Amino acid sequence: MVVPAVGLRGEGSLFDPAALRISAYRSWLIGGVAGAVALILLGWFLLIRPQLNEAADFRERTASAEDGIAGLRRRLAEVRAENANLDSYRTAYTSARKALPTSGNVTTFLRDTQSAATLAGTTMKSITVGTPSALADGAVYGLPITVSTEGPASALDTFVHRLQRVQPRTVLVKTLSLTSAEETPVMSGRIALTIELQAFVAPGAATASESTAN
Repeated sequence: MVVPAVGLRGEGSLFDPAALRISAYRSWLIGGVAGAVALILLGWFLLIRPQLNEAADFRERTASAEDGIAGLRRRLAEVRAENANLDSYRTAYTSARKALPTSGNVTTFLRDTQSAATLAGTTMKSITVGTPSALADGAVYGLPITVSTEGPASALDTFVHRLQRVQPRTVLVKTLSLTSAEETPVMSGRIALTIELQAFVAPGAATASESTAN
């Protein structure tokens, strides 16, 4: 059997230059595509993905900051509203401090009591101030005071009202004693009134106020 010889060169040959060029082109094409895909993947993991993560973190931080700013704005609005009522707060604080002072402030109380008696139409006879004593919690002290005054029943009633409701100091009336201020035992004219009451002092409030101011 005779096998025809195959030429080493020429069309149809295993070493056909055109076929070799096509094969090489295909190899380069496949390699180029694979390299491009690898480059894209490498760029995604090394460049694009970190940037996307950073952008997501930035958006999250921005949202958190916006929430914080919104909270600060709400608080600022509340502070402005409170500042608008600052005068009323100061007035209320001043009234409360007069009602419960940080010291005995006996001189002021005596003056207010004398004024209440004069305006009510009674005659002040005496005011006796005792020694303060600590109450149950130890933060507030009770100051015993005895007030003696004379006048008609209606005037004495007005005096007691002014003592409890008008003058700024908070007092607790413990006992009331009525006797006739005239020779007759019938209490139809001038009546002598003796009141045992207790005023209050909060010395610890002064220290707290100073600490807050500092």
